[in-house]
Amino acid sequence: MNRPFIALIMACFISLIGSPERGYTMKVESVDFDLSEDEAVIVFFNLSDGEATLVKDGHNHHLLINTGSERSKHELFHLMNTFGVKKVDDIIVTKPGPGFDDNLNEVVTRYSPNRVYVPAEYKKRSDVLYKSWKEGTNHRYSKEISVRVLHHEGTTPSMDILVTYGENRILYMTNGDLITEKKLSQLPLSDTDVLKVANYGIGSTTSQPFLEKVDPQAAIIFESSTGRIETDLLERLYEMWIDIHYVKQTGTVAMKMTKYQYEMISIPSHS
Repeated sequence: MNRPFIALIMACFISLIGSPERGYTMKVESVDFDLSEDEAVIVFFNLSDGEATLVKDGHNHHLLINTGSERSKHELFHLMNTFGVKKVDDIIVTKPGPGFDDNLNEVVTRYSPNRVYVPAEYKKRSDVLYKSWKEGTNHRYSKEISVRVLHHEGTTPSMDILVTYGENRILYMTNGDLITEKKLSQLPLSDTDVLKVANYGIGSTTSQPFLEKVDPQAAIIFESSTGRIETDLLERLYEMWIDIHYVKQTGTVAMKMTKYQYEMISIPSHS
C-alpha cells in the first residue's frame, strides 16, 4: 500500500511523552469538513482521560464509539459541539467501565440515538435501545460504512472491531492481550490502514508479531489517567515507520476519507 500524505510529522515523538505541558496556543471554535456524498471522516477525540471516536459520512450521519470518562465529560461535549454534532444516530460501546462508557447516559439523553450497540453480556440499561453484538456480527451503517466484530471477550464484556469505509480499514482494538492478538493474527488484516491501540498503550499490548501481521500505516493512542504508554511500544511503532498519533500531544486527529484514500489531519486543542 502506498502511504497517503500525513498532515502531521511526528519528529522526536518519544522525547515528548510524559510532558505535562500541552503547549497549544490555537483555539479551534468549530470544524466543518465539508464532506461530499462520497466522503467520510473518523475523528479521534483528544480527551484527558478515556476514549471517544466520532464517525461522520457525507449524508450527515453520526456514529459515536465510546464516550470517555467522567473526568473528561466536559471535554467530550465541547468537542461534539466543535464538530457540529446535533444528533448521534448510533453509539457503539466496546467495553464497560471507566474511560469507555462513563458518559453514556448523558450522551443518550442529549443526542437521542436510534441504537446503542454493546458487547454480549454487557449489562443493558434498556432492552429497547440497546442491542448486543456477538463475534462475527457485521453491521452496515450505509452503503460504504460497516463495522464487524472480530473478537468478543465474555469474561469482561468487550469487543475488538473493524471499521471499514470503502477501501479504508480501521482496526479498533480494545483487548491487548497476547491471546487476542494471536487469534486476530489468523484473520486477513494485513491491509489495515489505521490501528487504534488497545489499553492506551499501557502494559504488554500491541506486540511486535501482531504489528508485523497487521502492518498498519498509522497508530492512534488515547490518553488515560491510569498509566503511561510503554516506551517499548513507541519504539516498535517508530522502528516500523508507523505514524504515531498520540492525542495528548497531537490534539484531536481526523482521518478524512474518500472511498479509496485518506489523509490524517491534526486539530490542536484549546489551551
